[in-house]
Amino acid sequence: MTFATFMDWNVMRMAGFFVWLSRNPAAALRIKGKEMKLKVEKPSVTPERAAEYERELEETRRRHPVREPMVRLNIGTAMLLVLLFIALYLMAMFIRAWLIK
Repeated sequence: MTFATFMDWNVMRMAGFFVWLSRNPAAALRIKGKEMKLKVEKPSVTPERAAEYERELEETRRRHPVREPMVRLNIGTAMLLVLLFIALYLMAMFIRAWLIK
């Protein structure tokens, strides 16, 4: 394996991990925590308990959603919300200036 291929593979693997993590951070952290627990406790527990940990980890991975539904606003709704927040901000600034005066 050449150096460039090795670097490309590792960079793509890291990018894939960050995409996986960004889809559901809570579940991803739970999965990584269980993996770490399995790696740390595996030498000191019985093989049956280690197999049980592995089954729990696979079940947690299976429940991790591949794609989450995304809610999108159309451009008109987004612009309306932006204008509403700007108007609220300006009203708050005018009231503040009026009260301080």
